[in-house]
Amino acid sequence: MHYKDVSTGKEFQEYLKEHEMVPSCMSEKYLECVRRAQQTVSNLLSLTDLERQYYKEVGIDLEKELRSWEAHRKVYIQVALSQCEFKKNIHNLAGWMSSNEAYKKTMIEYDLAPILVEYRPLDPEHCKRYLKAMGKL
Repeated sequence: MHYKDVSTGKEFQEYLKEHEMVPSCMSEKYLECVRRAQQTVSNLLSLTDLERQYYKEVGIDLEKELRSWEAHRKVYIQVALSQCEFKKNIHNLAGWMSSNEAYKKTMIEYDLAPILVEYRPLDPEHCKRYLKAMGKL
């Protein structure tokens, strides 16, 4: 598998294993961005017709948003890969892995890395009120 072909979390893990690499604290940070982008893509794909109509009336081009989030996901995963290191280049692999795990644990413990996702499901009543007020429903 080539570096540029990696576009999913599963492929990311396979690439690391195939090339005997380990993630770093920085790669974990970018993987959070990958997860955010992937969840947003999923949310965009599962919008209801009412939500689609609402966003259209608000002036949001959902196709453009979808392409943008898909591109960001791919770029973030490649940046995360660039922040990984070959195991053979690390003189203290146990220390590297330990500090990486400590980083993830601390971010979760102090709630410092929430995955902020866009285009979450909307309240249908809000959509209906807005569209009715705009004369579109």
